Amino acid sequence: MQNGCRICEGVTKQIFSVDQFPLFRCKDCGLEGLSPQPDDETLVEIYSDRYFLGSQDSNSRHLMDKMKASTAETYLDLIKEQINTGAPRLIEIGCGGGDFLVVAKASGFSVAGLEISPSAVKSANEKLGEQVVIRSDLSDVDIGSLGTFDCCVLLDVLEHVRDPVAFLNRVRLLLNKNGICFIVTPSLDSWSARLLGRHWMEYKPEHLFYFNRKNIQNMLVDTGFGRPIVSSNWKILNLEYIDLHMQKFHVPIFSTLSKYFVKSLPQKWRDHNFGIVASGMNVMASVD
Repeated sequence: MQNGCRICEGVTKQIFSVDQFPLFRCKDCGLEGLSPQPDDETLVEIYSDRYFLGSQDSNSRHLMDKMKASTAETYLDLIKEQINTGAPRLIEIGCGGGDFLVVAKASGFSVAGLEISPSAVKSANEKLGEQVVIRSDLSDVDIGSLGTFDCCVLLDVLEHVRDPVAFLNRVRLLLNKNGICFIVTPSLDSWSARLLGRHWMEYKPEHLFYFNRKNIQNMLVDTGFGRPIVSSNWKILNLEYIDLHMQKFHVPIFSTLSKYFVKSLPQKWRDHNFGIVASGMNVMASVD
């Protein structure tokens, strides 16, 4: 990024650092990115089995799964509006433990996934009852061996990618004619980004790029997609999960307030799921 914007090749300027990694912003399109990026060893340490939030006790795990399933259903409703085929094939890249794919399969999709964490791959295939999730990065997998799909899903993935333009070019190769790509990613236009500034909870060393509505649309068009539809991202969350996130990714004042406020509430209130627009955007793009 210090040598020019990855999307528009515009001039970039350092604005601050995320941990020890300088963050640059493009003066023309607003793309933000870390440069230099964390090396592979640093990222492997971050993406340990402890990376995903959630308690290991069965009751909390059940509540977390219910929360994720509700969010998945809202995403699938949006996807179904754009797909006309009767037996759609769907692939999720960076599918984690397979929670979204489980709901998609139950909704009638034929599913597949790519994931780099061996424990997550194992968990996903166990939940799905078939070996459809492959341990691989998109840059390494043989695209031809996967076949083509009606939909590719990227849920909180694009911000982790070292080269989003090259990544989306490969995503396009996975899709049928009129296939769609559904993206959820943090938005620089979100109310939380504007309110919290440099203390935004999405500023993490594993998030290599940050997009706004305009530059993500331009990037998708440049990589062979039609003009994307962008909307605010609704997630189904509960206060227990929000507090876990606040404590892991500290935000001055807000994390402390969350800790004491949430712990003062009855457990049933902490576990109650509700919809919220926080920091993300949904992006729906079809193959041009």
